Amino acid sequence: MKKIYVTLMFFVGFATGANAQGFTFGPKAGFGASGINNANINSAAAEAGQSVFRSNDSFIVSFKAGVFAEWRFNRFFGVSPEVVYSRQGTPSISFRSFYVGHQNTYYLATYTNSKVRLDYINVPVLVKIYPFRGLRIDLGPQAGFLTAVKIWDEAAVSAYKGCFRRVDLSLCMGLTIDFTRHIFLQGRYNLGLTDISRTTTSAGTAFVIGNGKKVTNRATQFSLGYRFGSDGIYSPRHAPYD
Repeated sequence: MKKIYVTLMFFVGFATGANAQGFTFGPKAGFGASGINNANINSAAAEAGQSVFRSNDSFIVSFKAGVFAEWRFNRFFGVSPEVVYSRQGTPSISFRSFYVGHQNTYYLATYTNSKVRLDYINVPVLVKIYPFRGLRIDLGPQAGFLTAVKIWDEAAVSAYKGCFRRVDLSLCMGLTIDFTRHIFLQGRYNLGLTDISRTTTSAGTAFVIGNGKKVTNRATQFSLGYRFGSDGIYSPRHAPYD
């Protein structure tokens, strides 16, 4: 009980101190165009049991929504953690199953393509750079936690749903434009860094997604947000808006 009390007091004190130094928070929502790199292979090659690599340039459009907090340390730098629900995926990804033979030799059993939607809770931690009034440069890492997988090909659901890793790491980069003290528009590109696929096996059959290379997420996202609070450490002359 004492530890819980000390922890609560720590966060209350931290939030109070952050507010005195320039603390803002609020909701944000918008849409994004997302895809998956190395999602597909040449279909004729797949039927022949080969893996001819082909990247996937198509994307799906879906929504995102979440909350953010921002601590502005001085005139030029700050930090902003976020928690965002994001729907991502691709219109087409390759699903292949292989019979596992002697000495782990793989023989193609089935091949199909399907649309896939991946639901993530993304947690970026961004460095904020303020080059001049009304503009913020955003850059930092993001951890994505997979919460749901939807595969349009019902026959592939049970076999391939477990082929997506539960955690995805990305690099976020973008810009925030302040329309007023409170309203802002944000544009961001998320570059996937880690392989989101894994091979699963069951009853002597291996299940594989993608074209056999590193399968990564990518997303271009736009959102509109509302900022509560203010940059309290600045004089009116240094505030973003007078």
